[in-house]
Amino acid sequence: MNRRAFLRSLGSSLLAAPLAAEAQQSSKIAKIGILANSPSPLLEALKEELRGFGWVEGRTAAFEVRYARGDLDRLPGFADELVKLDVDVIIAPAPPAVRAAKQATATIPIVMTAVADPVRDGFVASLARPAGNVTGVASVAAATLLPKILELGKEAIPRMTRVGLLFNAANPLNYAATFSDELREAARALKVELHDLGIRSADDVRAAMGAAVAARVDAVLVVGDPLTFMHRGLIQELAAQRGLPTLQTTREYLAGRGLLSYGSSLELLVRAVAPYVDKILRGARPADLPVVQPSKYELVINLKTAKALGLTIPQSLLLRADQVIE
Repeated sequence: MNRRAFLRSLGSSLLAAPLAAEAQQSSKIAKIGILANSPSPLLEALKEELRGFGWVEGRTAAFEVRYARGDLDRLPGFADELVKLDVDVIIAPAPPAVRAAKQATATIPIVMTAVADPVRDGFVASLARPAGNVTGVASVAAATLLPKILELGKEAIPRMTRVGLLFNAANPLNYAATFSDELREAARALKVELHDLGIRSADDVRAAMGAAVAARVDAVLVVGDPLTFMHRGLIQELAAQRGLPTLQTTREYLAGRGLLSYGSSLELLVRAVAPYVDKILRGARPADLPVVQPSKYELVINLKTAKALGLTIPQSLLLRADQVIE
């Protein structure tokens, strides 16, 4: 789904929601807290989108940004800092940040993004009626997405019988664990054996790739997570050195080298947060703003990587791709 179509559909959802009376934008500078894992171009995309709503850094908005930089244990302390600063809203990408923010405050609005199942995680009561101080943009449920990526991987690499599952073992909300039953059931149906490749820091990535080679896996499924996103370049570089094709949840994880991705663009999800922030800063309550999900997901195939690995991607799959990198 393109950016304009998704944001247009999001805007329709917000307009249809029963909102509290909107306050007029005042001369007060809005304080926007951001609780994230690492610096990323995605933050600039968010700021650009917010400028379109009139929230300009240094003029109408000030950003308080806190980065965990791979250490999820720092998130609760940073969330407390943002609460003490009395920010007007906290933007929290990914489940660990949302959980830390929610534990730190029950009153400051929290806008989430890139959370697969916010109901299952206990962040909202339901997508239609969040009920508390959390709302925002969810990604597709990993219970559906990860099995689908396995299926696409099997189609791209018919000989695939072993897959390494690269995930953040330090994150208790990691999708490999949260949706383990669904993922392993899909693997059994595809006659694929999964090999856990848990990592806790960048230092573990090289060992994990060595373990993947030792297990003779045919591909590595990179499970979306702040840690794997932060080190996506290193993961793809080491996988390429070892001749391992990688499968991932969004195009951003490809880092120019991954074989294929299936999911909604992270940039699109981050930009879609802006209307929520705007509504909240103008007086809307998070409980009145339904959580939305993208309705279409992109299949991206890196044909350049396929050729480098000696893989021939079936034409039937290439024809279904939203983008083919050559």
